[in-house]
Amino acid sequence: MDAQTGQIYLAKNPFRQMHPASLTKIMTAIIALEAGDPRSVVTVSERAAYTSDGSILDLHPGERIRLSELVRAALIMSANDATVAIAEHVAGNHDLFVQWMNLKAQLLGARRTHFVNTNGYTHPNHYSTAYDLALITRYALRNPTFAAVVRTREATVSWEGKRREVIS
Repeated sequence: MDAQTGQIYLAKNPFRQMHPASLTKIMTAIIALEAGDPRSVVTVSERAAYTSDGSILDLHPGERIRLSELVRAALIMSANDATVAIAEHVAGNHDLFVQWMNLKAQLLGARRTHFVNTNGYTHPNHYSTAYDLALITRYALRNPTFAAVVRTREATVSWEGKRREVIS
């Protein structure tokens, strides 16, 4: 799909439902950028800190980190714990944030998509299609912050009030 025009250049089973895996983080990031303040400081919860499957930022309960840093970690290094911290901070809880993700998908025309988490963990009710993911990505690329982050090859993530850094 052309990001500017929406024209489909090549498609093979574009409407077949599949697990979107870490492409879920595209929607997580766009909701965070639209509904949250990237400069706001997130206090990491136990739930976020104990997210340990897959790629993680190695967050710890009580740590403080800017929302913009969490979005960068989610998109550049695919940090699963960062997505939980994002959701809890922006919406007040993870499940409400996921509801916002589903609403946004519907508003974008991604009608064969349903999210149950922010990071893409496989679940029978967590699915999308290539076509829907293209719609979501096309929309996300219109956000200048999102577009800049996904062009980044490596970054340093910094915490508030600590010298702790992770280079991805």
